[in-house]
Amino acid sequence: RQCIGFVGLLDTDHLPFLPAGTVEIGWRLAPEFWGHGYVTEAAEAWLAYGFETLALDEIVSFAVRDNSRSTAVMERLG
Repeated sequence: RQCIGFVGLLDTDHLPFLPAGTVEIGWRLAPEFWGHGYVTEAAEAWLAYGFETLALDEIVSFAVRDNSRSTAVMERLG
């Protein structure tokens, strides 16, 4: 077994450009595991948990402009 990355919900209170209480979904994945759908699958599960179990009204995500892979994941997730 090995850790290939992570996906999860994050408190963003340390980010001054977001309103207090904002929750972000974020991910990091080792490059050799890109393109297999792992992030999308895990993010779908975390979003379901956030909306259905935690009853969050909104979950945000953002990436740097040239991170086309993360942008594509965000677009797939809606």
